[in-house]
Amino acid sequence: MALMDMTREEALLLARADRDLAFLGKTDLVCPRCGNGFAVEEHGNSYVFRCKTPGCLSETVRGI
Repeated sequence: MALMDMTREEALLLARADRDLAFLGKTDLVCPRCGNGFAVEEHGNSYVFRCKTPGCLSETVRGI
């Protein structure tokens, strides 16, 4: 899903949930669209942070 398909609030919630997972190892936040949890898929120097529901919210983060 492209960032343009998300609302600002959805993008901010994804960023908060991603930060929680990175620093705390877990998050209590759920997807605002479907109420499901989040998952992380690592791909080399990048990762995809996404809702566990296929085709729902996701964000790709690229590393250096």
